Amino acid sequence: MTMEAAQWLHEKKPEAVAFDFPQDYPLKLIDSENPFQVKDMPTHELLLKNGILLIEYLCNLSQVTKQRVQFICLPLKLEGFEGAPARAVIIE
Repeated sequence: MTMEAAQWLHEKKPEAVAFDFPQDYPLKLIDSENPFQVKDMPTHELLLKNGILLIEYLCNLSQVTKQRVQFICLPLKLEGFEGAPARAVIIE
């Protein structure tokens, strides 16, 4: 996701944003030879740091046929972690 797209989302003041793709390009480049910083990750810098929940790596979103749906996300409660696997469900 570009910085401009993350800024646009931030201005809309959502409580959460969900993605079906790796939204920050540097995540694809993680290795010891290519370190990156949080400033290189616009969704984490602009959204997560401002209290907007990120729901990442969803699948089958192309099967959603309606514009308005009920979205339910049930993460596992894990102590000592900043993220967790979750069951995500859309009800059309």
